[in-house]
Amino acid sequence: MILKQQPEDFIVEEIPMKKPSSGPFTYFLLKKRNLTTEYAMQRLAQHYKLPRKMFSYAGLKDKNAVTTQWCSARSEIESFKAKDWEVVVQGTAPEQINLGMLKGNKFIITVRECSEKELAAFKNPKKDFKNLFGEQRFGVHNVDIGRAFLQRKYRKATEIIIDTDNTYGPEVKKHLEQYNNDYVGALQKLPRKILVLYIHAYQSKLWNYMAMHFDDEEIPLIGFDSEFENDKVEEQYMDLLKEDNITMRDFVFKDLKELTAEGGMRKTNLHVDIKSKIENNTAILEFQLPPGSYATEIIRQLSVVA
Repeated sequence: MILKQQPEDFIVEEIPMKKPSSGPFTYFLLKKRNLTTEYAMQRLAQHYKLPRKMFSYAGLKDKNAVTTQWCSARSEIESFKAKDWEVVVQGTAPEQINLGMLKGNKFIITVRECSEKELAAFKNPKKDFKNLFGEQRFGVHNVDIGRAFLQRKYRKATEIIIDTDNTYGPEVKKHLEQYNNDYVGALQKLPRKILVLYIHAYQSKLWNYMAMHFDDEEIPLIGFDSEFENDKVEEQYMDLLKEDNITMRDFVFKDLKELTAEGGMRKTNLHVDIKSKIENNTAILEFQLPPGSYATEIIRQLSVVA
């Protein structure tokens, strides 16, 4: 089984929560191919000669994909088309688009070189899945960086970013060369949404573990204000945090206040209606998911069934 052999194999379209009406914010569709959302935002800012902070989006989207997502600009902008990204203005609205302002996402996914068992699973797909966070949530080092933040090991976090992040690593390194040992200042060179992503990756890794070990309908996402109805769930969470020398209080940050992370509840199961088409050893799957659920995880769980 091969997933994402080319960007066109993974097509994503956001379902908006709000549509344009009138106001100071321009709503637009960002259509991109083989670009991360944040990199596309930087290119937008350069093209329109506006600060990056003038642009916002509802959700991060995969790089190796063809995606259509709702974004906003705190300014008037015009539609624009380039080789690998396009802006299609939809109108104006009274508020900017923020993370989570989605009803969900539509997916058309092409899975190539499937085995006979995988094709059978894709042809008659099951409908019930664990609502696990997908691997793209974690990246290669996101969990490690998030753990370092929570342990207040900011030097370690900057070292990982410098060594592994071609986008922000050079800027972090440059700051430390100018301001020796100012690790907090160096980290503040990253966009808030990227910093928060590292904390979310750590929270999500722990949540996945809990979801695989408990049959509760909902399980808390650990944060500074998490509350537990199940004593065993609470005990297991505390054991996992203790292994990393972290407490719930560590999710409150005084030096990097933007990293302070709340808890929340997340459903452990998903019901998904999947339309499938089989062509030779290739499966084309079409379905919708609520915000925060991962298509790659649905595909993985289907392939495990095979």
